[in-house]
Amino acid sequence: MLSEPEPAALVDRAGGDVGITGDAELTVPPSRLVHGGTVCEVVSWAGPWPAGERWWDEQAVVRAAHLRVVGVAADGARLAFLLIRTGGKWAVEGVCG
Repeated sequence: MLSEPEPAALVDRAGGDVGITGDAELTVPPSRLVHGGTVCEVVSWAGPWPAGERWWDEQAVVRAAHLRVVGVAADGARLAFLLIRTGGKWAVEGVCG
C-alpha cells in the first residue's frame, strides 16, 4: 500500500476515461493504466466495489469505488494495482509486482 494515493489514468482502447456507472459497473472495458512513468496493458480486472466514507453525513459523504487491475508493462513486468476512483478521477492505492 502507498502512504498516499497517486494519480493514475485508466483508459479504454480509444484513450477515453474508464468511468463507473451508478450501478457500480465500468462504463467500458479498461485497456491501459498509466501510473507515473509506467504504462501497462490491462490483462484482467476485478470490481469495481463501491465504498462510501462518512455516509451518515450528507454534507461530508465521499463516494468512491475500488478496482483491482493486473497489467503488463513494456518491459514484460506483470504488476497488480489497487485503484480507487473518487471525484471522477483514478488513483493508485497499492502496487504489487
